[in-house]
Amino acid sequence: MIAFAASCFAFAYYGRPPIVLDNIAHVGQFPGGPVANYQHGPAQWSGGSITFPVTYTLAGSGKQCTGEITLIWHGFPTGWQEDRATSNCQRP
Repeated sequence: MIAFAASCFAFAYYGRPPIVLDNIAHVGQFPGGPVANYQHGPAQWSGGSITFPVTYTLAGSGKQCTGEITLIWHGFPTGWQEDRATSNCQRP
């Protein structure tokens, strides 16, 4: 039972950030609004936060954007939440 609980915690902490980032993209919460597609680079961990470099295309305008999205750990049951995002977009 302890091993199961430990594996659940490990997944919630280490496995969920890319899933949370994907959800942010699909609900249109990237800077600039809904995205047509996106990619993220290697994550930078810092204590209870994680920052992903992202490149994406805005669905409405077709603008190409680059930036960073930082998630912060709020513990159970809340888990990872978006903390801040920065971006720079250029016309297609």
